[in-house]
Amino acid sequence: SFIGRNKFAETIESLINYAKVKKINTTLRLIPKSILPKNISILSNKYVIEKDPDNFDYIMSINDLLSLRGNKFKTKLKWVNTFKKMYPEHEVKELDLGNKNIQKEIIKLFNRWEKLGNKKRNETIRELKAIKKLMRYSKEFKLKNIGVYHEGKLVCFSINEIVHKNFYMAHFGKADYEYRGSFQYLEYITAHKINDGKIKYMNFEQDMGEQSLRSSKLSWRPIRMLEKYTISERK
Repeated sequence: SFIGRNKFAETIESLINYAKVKKINTTLRLIPKSILPKNISILSNKYVIEKDPDNFDYIMSINDLLSLRGNKFKTKLKWVNTFKKMYPEHEVKELDLGNKNIQKEIIKLFNRWEKLGNKKRNETIRELKAIKKLMRYSKEFKLKNIGVYHEGKLVCFSINEIVHKNFYMAHFGKADYEYRGSFQYLEYITAHKINDGKIKYMNFEQDMGEQSLRSSKLSWRPIRMLEKYTISERK
């Protein structure tokens, strides 16, 4: 992938040629719509430029997440209230990803989430590795990590990054689904803990073509999508 608008055609050619030399996939991915030149059609003879819906980012309104007002959030609010009612003694804490005990709790909950979802390790291994890597280098990023505890047990967590004064990215979120409403409450309370009066949006990232994940993200009523494209040589 690449960012920036300068020498767009030259950048495409350079990257594809480099990929050929390295004998790796020559298709460029995750190209944001915002950097595509207005005269993109002049490249169509040489390159195939296509939308990549599996990698569109879901953008949520922070005000929607804070209030959950209206019929479109009626079910979400119901689950949030269910969690509050069933587990009134729960605790919400900010997590230090550099803490070894916190790391163990997160991995333990990840394994629990994997088991409850009947997922196989080969389906989750990439995400697990990414979480471990992020924990290892957590001090290099401006992270805001939220954990919800019940009777001393971590039942859900979210790992988020403040990437701009106006928005944050929700990198990872996991919940023990045996706690009713835990995932809905996690998103709700994360927005409240991150909000400082300046945050306007939350980037819920992409669904990677997983239908269940797509349905889940759409149920939060995104206000728009950030489109991504692929660019490849025309045969």
